[in-house]
Amino acid sequence: MFLENGDWKMNKNGADGMLEAPTVQVLTISNVPSDILEAIDELAARQDRSRSSFIRRELQRIVAEYQAKDVVLGPTSRN
Repeated sequence: MFLENGDWKMNKNGADGMLEAPTVQVLTISNVPSDILEAIDELAARQDRSRSSFIRRELQRIVAEYQAKDVVLGPTSRN
């Protein structure tokens, strides 16, 4: 069972406070500089892809790299 935001955390002495939500930054088209979007569009065009397809593929690649690194390093090496 996974803890969710607002659940109580427990330690060996009992309740240890409530779990806080992690800090997350959401990127949207409105907060990405136009020169970055133009560069992404150029890279996507070279691969004959749409911007969203290009970004999705790159994010999948990045996540896969982190997951592979996590498997190699193990849970004690996180952060």
